[in-house]
Amino acid sequence: MAQRIQLRRGTAAEWAAANPVLAVGEPGVETDTGKQKFGDGTSTWTALPYASKGDPGPAGIADDASVAQQVTGGTATKAALSSAYVPVAAKGAASGVASLDASQRPVEERVYVAQASRPTRPTIDSMLESFQAGHGWANLSGTAATVTDDTTDFALGTQSLKFTTKTDNSAASIRKTGVSYDLTGKQIVLWVKITGVADITEFLLYAGDSTLANNYSWTIADAGGIEQHVFREGQWQPLVLSFADGQPTGTPTRAAIATLQVRARATNGNSVTVNLGGLGVTAEPKAFPNGVISITCDDSYASQFNVLRPALDKYGWSATAYTIVDVIGTSGFMTLDQLKTLEQVSGWEVAGHAFTSQMHLDGYGSGSTPAAIEADIRSLRKWLLDNKFKGADHLAYPRGYFTADTQQIMGQYFATARTVTNRLSETLRPSDRMRLRSLSVTNTIPLSTAKKLVDNVKAGKGWGVITFHDIVTTPTVGAQWATADLIALLDYIKAAGIPVMNVSEVARRLNQVDSVKDTSNVVADANASMGAIIHAAMGNAPGRLNTINILNAGAGVATTSGKVDVTCFTPVVNMTITKLAAMTSGTAWTGHTVARMGLYTVDGAGALTLVAQTASDPTMFTAPNAVSQKVLDTAGGYPASYALVAGQRYALGIIGVGQTAGQLRAGSATSVLAQRGNVPGGTMGTGLTDLPTSGTVTVTGNCPWSELAA
Repeated sequence: MAQRIQLRRGTAAEWAAANPVLAVGEPGVETDTGKQKFGDGTSTWTALPYASKGDPGPAGIADDASVAQQVTGGTATKAALSSAYVPVAAKGAASGVASLDASQRPVEERVYVAQASRPTRPTIDSMLESFQAGHGWANLSGTAATVTDDTTDFALGTQSLKFTTKTDNSAASIRKTGVSYDLTGKQIVLWVKITGVADITEFLLYAGDSTLANNYSWTIADAGGIEQHVFREGQWQPLVLSFADGQPTGTPTRAAIATLQVRARATNGNSVTVNLGGLGVTAEPKAFPNGVISITCDDSYASQFNVLRPALDKYGWSATAYTIVDVIGTSGFMTLDQLKTLEQVSGWEVAGHAFTSQMHLDGYGSGSTPAAIEADIRSLRKWLLDNKFKGADHLAYPRGYFTADTQQIMGQYFATARTVTNRLSETLRPSDRMRLRSLSVTNTIPLSTAKKLVDNVKAGKGWGVITFHDIVTTPTVGAQWATADLIALLDYIKAAGIPVMNVSEVARRLNQVDSVKDTSNVVADANASMGAIIHAAMGNAPGRLNTINILNAGAGVATTSGKVDVTCFTPVVNMTITKLAAMTSGTAWTGHTVARMGLYTVDGAGALTLVAQTASDPTMFTAPNAVSQKVLDTAGGYPASYALVAGQRYALGIIGVGQTAGQLRAGSATSVLAQRGNVPGGTMGTGLTDLPTSGTVTVTGNCPWSELAA
């Protein structure tokens, strides 16, 4: 098949407006002038010179005879001359010659990331403050050095509000009173730009009553070091803030916000300048009713395999391991085989941290050149892809260091990049996919701080990213955390009923929720009547949904203690359910101490997440050929009812623990619309003591019948 190469192109005005940084040797063409520029990896478009036409090249070679006349000995061919013109050493080198794969595509092309795995930013439901003329914000008691409207630098509209702190390092505050906002069920979105980031030691937002005697406050930055800031010098940054992270003073009421205040402070006898571009709200997320936790770990320490892995295996949870490539296989670190075992056996994903330990030490910040950083990134991502690691689209900044420029480079290669902000939990959707917020637990972070993050995640229905390094019995250095604290934290997460998913799983789930939402908005009304017809034709009574067609009494699925039997299904109508049911076949259960049913969502990759469950009841399934039905149980924070969405993939799981015999009535997937999808059903886990909060299905084709009811 013919291949086409297209250069980056646009009119001169479009290039000037976008003003990108081209990679070293990357060409760009102005379509209206015909002029070209070539990137140097650092300069913006407007700073680059136009390319000159240069001297005419050598005349072409007409035939083998003319080649022979030009080469000593008269025996050279076109191929020989071509190899002399294109040195083998240039193959795959920077500005050299690309290698092609079997599809005639450049091998190096694989290092770029697919758009589909990138979580999007939240939609703004409404703007509260746009900081345009007449905004009403004022300098609080003269605490700010200056407060002005900035018509030359803004995020929204035609101006922003700018204030500057004093050089005596006192706190500067600006405030707006007399507002009336009901922020129930909302998250705040704030557009901010900081000039003087290296000197900022305090940045807070307050929302409360008329005097702020009763208020919520968000500590967005403090004196923790620049690597722990979400801000980067001179760059506009939208921040999504959950009320779960808002520290309450007094008895504030979200439904009656009357005053807003922003406070900043500098250090080292310097000042900082703050530009505020807008303040809006977005709805609290619904993707995870109890929030979601992602366990991540950096640097590839051996204890992650020896200690963290079995601790997560206990609950069937996976993690994201951000890897430094050149330490793999060295003393104290994991081997390549162990990394592959994490993915293939325990369901983890291996992602990128740095290719070399020296680059990890230097960081992807101002201490390294953009060219050196990009070279490290390309080597890192190629290594991840060559080893077929599932987390190849995701990065953790080495030591948390990055700049606005290097972040732009990262965005070409990775779907997300994680920081070590240690300030706020992440929100769903993230403020910025390339600045995922994380709590990095070190020997100075107590267990209580990590538990507080878990509490905030559940209260705010958010995303808690927790980062570990070296897990040891007794921590003695900064990167270590105690094994006992790790076990206590995981038990605390389990008791809170919060699902644990790796970074890729959360990103996919967020994109899937968007897809379902958009589809239902467009086609739900048109398909409602057809869905009802199909629903009834599948044997479903009003208010009931069979996951699969039931077979006769002789058809049974043998159960195994500690293993979940799973049937996946896709409803064709929207339905709110409160009860789950399943049925035994000819052999009743005996000897079991746990019997529970649970509802899971299933993402596009076949990953399951528990969203509702019944109470455990050992009296279930104790009679042959009998239906056991239970209401949904709210213990662990799960809902008493759950709204099924037409077109969304779900699974019903059934577990018994201790049974020495027992069957469930089998179902037939033949010609059943509810059984369409990537995973029909089978089993999940072995040796479990209860339903897992997440997992994947081992497809067996043995699917038990089950029913969901209103």
